[in-house]
Amino acid sequence: MGGTTECRAGSLVRGRRANRGESGVALVEMAIVVPLLLLLVFGILDFGIFLYRNIELTQGVREAGRQGAVALYDGGNAACNVGSPTQNLVCLTKQRSGVPGMAVYVLVPNNTVGKPFAVCATYKSSAVTGLVQPFLPKYMHTETIMRLEQAPANGLTTGGDADPEGDNWSSCAAPQ
Repeated sequence: MGGTTECRAGSLVRGRRANRGESGVALVEMAIVVPLLLLLVFGILDFGIFLYRNIELTQGVREAGRQGAVALYDGGNAACNVGSPTQNLVCLTKQRSGVPGMAVYVLVPNNTVGKPFAVCATYKSSAVTGLVQPFLPKYMHTETIMRLEQAPANGLTTGGDADPEGDNWSSCAAPQ
């Protein structure tokens, strides 16, 4: 047993001698890896929030489009009974999506049963940390096209919020 102890002690001494020139290597490696790891984590966080908002926006527009198709423009929500069917549908879209600062537009070429109409929404995307902002689109767009299933009492008309991009809702395709 005494020989084994000496061998271990000898290997420890040799190991220490080998590490004398590498005293700051771990610190340098950490200084390189930690910023890259943080960039990756915060990039995933920003991209995840972007996708979450995109899903919320799409779902809100889809739900409001369905309510518009069955002529329930306020969706049974008293807070969205604000005036014309178009204003009610815009309000409902904003409430159902939950995305702050979005703009909504309703496009109705023909206000008769069986004819299509579109509900469009645009949101200026933003990154929480700002690390992936250059890689995200400046605006998120979503659109749903439905057919009117019930005759609207007052009539659904084209209208809504101003386009945040300033291009007169060109991202919102006219339903065919």
